[in-house]
Amino acid sequence: EARARAAVVARLESAGLSGFEASVVFERAFTPARWAARFALARGAAFGLAHDAGQLSVFRQGPRNASLGNVFHVGASARSVNGVPLVLIGAEHVAAAVIERTPGLAEGR
Repeated sequence: EARARAAVVARLESAGLSGFEASVVFERAFTPARWAARFALARGAAFGLAHDAGQLSVFRQGPRNASLGNVFHVGASARSVNGVPLVLIGAEHVAAAVIERTPGLAEGR
């Protein structure tokens, strides 16, 4: 962890952010082991529950839970796919589905 931090700081400072390390007030590092322990991710995978064939494209869980009708999924482990732009698009689709299924929500009730 310390070696990775030093490499990141050196890279940022060499890119023109001189004094970066001295300006850090608070930091938190998430290693693959921490991700795995905290979020039950396979080998600390950052792109969803697991980054293997079972989590590719159509194999990911859909936006709506089949057995719990009012539970929706969005994020790196749900379809559409991973990556910030696509996760945000997925969030938009889930929000629209929740609004459609919730009487009065679209009107602000």
